[in-house]
Amino acid sequence: MADILTEYGTDYKQDVLQDKRKNALDVIANNLANCELTFVYNSTSLWNNYNMYRGAIKAVLKRANALSPDTHIGHIDKRGSEVKQLPYLLNGTVEYWYVLNIPRKTIYYCYSTPTQFESY
Repeated sequence: MADILTEYGTDYKQDVLQDKRKNALDVIANNLANCELTFVYNSTSLWNNYNMYRGAIKAVLKRANALSPDTHIGHIDKRGSEVKQLPYLLNGTVEYWYVLNIPRKTIYYCYSTPTQFESY
């Protein structure tokens, strides 16, 4: 029987984690760009304790804004004054986002947790 290190190499765990992160970034960015704001997806690889990794937030914003030039997607810092715009706040592991859809002249507020994405 073959050894797992022989089959997949010594860095297979790191490669799997990187693939999970890339896939989670793609799913979130594509859904944001297409204004699909309610979905369930396991993105735990992008989270550290109660916050999404800063690099992951930047990557989501960069990809989503590139995919949809008519839509502006932004992140709302939960420690900043912008968070006062939201109807309510959640306790725990959460990040807040806004989607400004210019053709529809609408703004959507939404939040993400490691397992779901939901709009207000």
